[in-house]
Amino acid sequence: MFAILSGCASITESKNQSMSVTTGEVTGAMCTLSNSKGSYYVTTPGSVMVRNACDQLAISCTKEVMFLLTLLLVQSKIKLKNGVG
Repeated sequence: MFAILSGCASITESKNQSMSVTTGEVTGAMCTLSNSKGSYYVTTPGSVMVRNACDQLAISCTKEVMFLLTLLLVQSKIKLKNGVG
């Protein structure tokens, strides 16, 4: 997931701004918001305070997916050439 937002705050506004980040039905994604003032981290859904800057705010979100794998081991006899097995 990747998004880019742009804008520039005026000097009369606060130096920081609260940003809410959601990733739709996907919850628990780790997001990094970055601009020239720093990098900020949030887990979705969530909010983070970001320092205002006149450059783009890049947002990158990732989520690791864990799979449950069930293995069924079948015992079999294999005859080797030397008769062992």
